[in-house]
Amino acid sequence: MNYFFIILSICLTIFSSAGLMADDTRDVFQKMADRAKMKKMREAFRKEDRAISFYGKVMDQNGNPVSGARVFCHILHFSPKAEDLFGAFKACEYETDGQGRFAIENEIGRSLYFEKISKDGYDDMKLLSTQRNFEYFTEGVEKPFVAEKDAPIEFRLRKRGMTTFCLTNNRSLGLQITADKSGTSRGYDFVREKLIKNLEAPFLNGEPLISDLIMKATLNQDDGTWKVTLLPGTPNGGIIASGLLLYEAPNAGYQPEYSFTPEDRKPLKIKYIYVKSRDPAIYTRIELQDYFNANLRYFRLSTKITVTNPYGDRSLEYLPDLPWEIYVKLDSEARMSLNKGELPKSPDIKALLEDFRNTKK
Repeated sequence: MNYFFIILSICLTIFSSAGLMADDTRDVFQKMADRAKMKKMREAFRKEDRAISFYGKVMDQNGNPVSGARVFCHILHFSPKAEDLFGAFKACEYETDGQGRFAIENEIGRSLYFEKISKDGYDDMKLLSTQRNFEYFTEGVEKPFVAEKDAPIEFRLRKRGMTTFCLTNNRSLGLQITADKSGTSRGYDFVREKLIKNLEAPFLNGEPLISDLIMKATLNQDDGTWKVTLLPGTPNGGIIASGLLLYEAPNAGYQPEYSFTPEDRKPLKIKYIYVKSRDPAIYTRIELQDYFNANLRYFRLSTKITVTNPYGDRSLEYLPDLPWEIYVKLDSEARMSLNKGELPKSPDIKALLEDFRNTKK
C-alpha cells in the first residue's frame, strides 16, 4: 500500500511539473508573439513618416499682415523609444516676416498641429482659423495635405482695439422660469447684479432696480417646448442675438425683442446677446453657456460672462489684469454713478497705472 501512495505522489509531481512547463512554454510563445506584433507595429509607424513642408501667412481680422508673430506647432513623428510606440511630438517655433509669412521645411513626420500663434496686442487664444491639424500620411486620409509655396495657408489673429474698464460678472444671471410659472417674466440689473422677480415692484432694500434685460418664457404643454423672449427693460433699448464675439457693441440693428425656441441641452445656434439699455445708454455683451436647460420642469438662461461698458461708449474690450486697487476704485465709481442715473467719467487708465506703479516703488 505504501508503494502505491509513493508511485501516485511521483505521478502527480510529474503531471504538475509538466503543467507548469506547459504554462511557461505558453508564456514564452506569447511574449515572442507580442514582441513580433510590436515590431510589426513599429515598422508600420516608421513608414508613416513623410517629408513635411508648410507655408503660412498670418493676418489680422482686417486682412493686414502680422509681422513678428510667434508660431508654435508640433510635428508627430516616429520615435525609436519603446515608450513612444505611437510616435513622439517635436515642438517647433517660427516667426513671421514683414509680409506675415513663415515657412516650415526639411522636417519629417506624419502630421503637423498648430498649438497657437501669438503677438503682443493680439489675441493669441482667439485664433480666427478653423483648421489647425494637417495630415501628411496618405493611408486612411481622404486627401493628404500638400504644401504650396505660392498659396500659403492663412491664419488670422484678432488685433485688439482700445481697452477700457468694464463691469464684468462671471456668475450666471439666474434667469429661470419653472413650469408652474410659465408665461411670467424675470428681469436682471447689470449694475447691481441682481435678479428681479417682481417687475411691478423692482426694489432692493428700498433702492430701485433697473431691468437691463427681461426674459419671458412660456412652456407649450402639448409638445414640451419653451418659447423664450429676451428684451431690454428700458424704452430706448434694444437687443441683438449673434454667433459672433464682438469687442465693440453694434452701432445699429438693435431689435425691440428676440424670440427663440431652445432645445434641452443641445448646442446653441446663438452664442452672444448684445443689449443696449438705460438712458443715457450703456452697452452689454452676454456670453451664453454651450446649451440651455429647457425641459418639462424649467427653462434656465445659463450665461458664462456678462461685460458692461459703464461709460456710454460701445467698447467691450476690457482690461482683465488691472491691479486690484484700481479695479475696486473704478468698479465702485462706475456703479455709484449709474445707480444715480448718471454716466461715470471715462478714466485715464494709463495714468492710473503709472501712478499705481510709482506708489509701489
